[in-house]
Amino acid sequence: MQLNNYTKTYAITAFLLLASCRTNDSDITLKTSDNAVAVQVNLLSTDYADPTIPQTQASLKKEVTVLPAAEKNFTILSPSIFAETTLSYESRKLGTQASLEGTVAAVNGGNMNTNNRFRVIAYRADNGAYAAHKDYIITPTGITPDGTALMLDSGTTYNMIVYSYNQPTNLPAISQEELAGIGTAKIRYGITTEWRDDLLYQRIDGFTPNGNLLNNPLNITLRHKTALLKDVTVSLGSVDLEFITLPLGKISFTDYKNGELYFSGTNAGKITSRTNAFSGWQQNGMTYRGDTRKIYLGNGTVILNADTATDPTSKASFLSDITLKDNSTGNIKIQSITASFTIKPEYIHNFNIDIKKCGAYIAPGVWKEFACHNLGANKTLDPFTPAAGLHGDKYQWGALKGENLRYVSMTDDQSIYNNNAIIFNWHSFNDSKPNDSWDGIKDPCTTELGVGWRVPTRAEWDSVLNPALNPQENKGTFSTTGNDYTNYTAGKMFGKGLFLPAAGIRDIHGALSDRNNYLYYWSRTVLEGDINGSYAALSSESQTISTSSRWRACGMPIRCIRD
Repeated sequence: MQLNNYTKTYAITAFLLLASCRTNDSDITLKTSDNAVAVQVNLLSTDYADPTIPQTQASLKKEVTVLPAAEKNFTILSPSIFAETTLSYESRKLGTQASLEGTVAAVNGGNMNTNNRFRVIAYRADNGAYAAHKDYIITPTGITPDGTALMLDSGTTYNMIVYSYNQPTNLPAISQEELAGIGTAKIRYGITTEWRDDLLYQRIDGFTPNGNLLNNPLNITLRHKTALLKDVTVSLGSVDLEFITLPLGKISFTDYKNGELYFSGTNAGKITSRTNAFSGWQQNGMTYRGDTRKIYLGNGTVILNADTATDPTSKASFLSDITLKDNSTGNIKIQSITASFTIKPEYIHNFNIDIKKCGAYIAPGVWKEFACHNLGANKTLDPFTPAAGLHGDKYQWGALKGENLRYVSMTDDQSIYNNNAIIFNWHSFNDSKPNDSWDGIKDPCTTELGVGWRVPTRAEWDSVLNPALNPQENKGTFSTTGNDYTNYTAGKMFGKGLFLPAAGIRDIHGALSDRNNYLYYWSRTVLEGDINGSYAALSSESQTISTSSRWRACGMPIRCIRD
């Protein structure tokens, strides 16, 4: 099998639990000498890391690293449709339980399958020297040691290492590195079959057998040291969208065939020194699981030996061409989706692409597509959450992008002119553009977004600002003055599909005013009988003033509408 076409699949049966606790080693518990006692090995389960672990757990005398709950990105699929991609890590929050002292919250990884094998190694705690080891096989009724039970000296304290490749094949012979002592001991990760190797590991310090006890249990929960990609889903975040067909979905990734895991030191318990990178992929038809507004890629899981934190190229990508119908317009379109996400060892990854559209009603039952962002805004940002990058460029009426002294970019608007200073030589009210400046292909929406996009009319803005058609919701904190120049936190939602940031205005002298206080947006409609006037949408925190005439020499943002 060629590596670039290598399908890395791990059977979903890895998640089917067998018994709640694996052991039949307990029947060999009698002392074999005055000093040696048998260890009762109990393989309880396996687990993955939990991103919701608090920084400090009261029952733990150490800090615990916390990962962000989710990783979000936004991708524009078309000017009016975007994908919100969310990488989340499966979690199970830890409750307050005294019995959990010395442990942290973890996500259940299920029990290992019958015939899989694991190894237990004992090192003396006082000097780190190798003491003994024993291999075990999982049976339908419990676990069986290779030969007799693991025997350790009573009263001696040991640091215990347990690991498994989660495979039914024999474990490799114990290495000289493992025999040399815990301080330098390591094991290797590597592909041995077409099925993906896993690597599970646990270090248990301070285990002291007691010859006066009938049983000396060693309770083991093995942590997966690889990453698991469990679910890849596509959902529809706008009620008017529906799937027309079930598409194919493809996951591609960069992965590593080899690595090392040390028992001690800075990187103890982590796979490091990854080598032999290769590219792989998995492609399956996407399916419903009850909810017809959400589709799933395949029915299995993928194990990855990768870590984006140490190698930024080690990411996974999802690709699919999805046919959607917009029931508000009747349009059917194919959306090509490409999204990538990071890989983090020891975590279960779930990746969702939520497709949403932008727009508003201009009459009862009449929906129109609006661009998700102002012209010149940062299109990688969530279009529904206030941010400086959503404010966009500012244009005098009739001007095009880059037109000297009639246009100011978002960068300049928020930096070199980020106060009430005048933009010198800004074209004034008696030097306005003519009425036909935005006709036809001269429309800035057409030139920047393509044919079919244009600046809205006054009547369209009046409809958008009508709360009976589009209920309004203030977002962020509006300013109470017109000179809060560095505040970018406010805006308004109109219905569920259109957010307009309060970007303010450049007046006829080029001075900044009303940022974070008012929403100003140009319409294409001119003020009849006044060559210097045109209409603009105008709204504040407490009221919607509908449309109002403004000097064409004012600089305002533009939000485009689609015919």
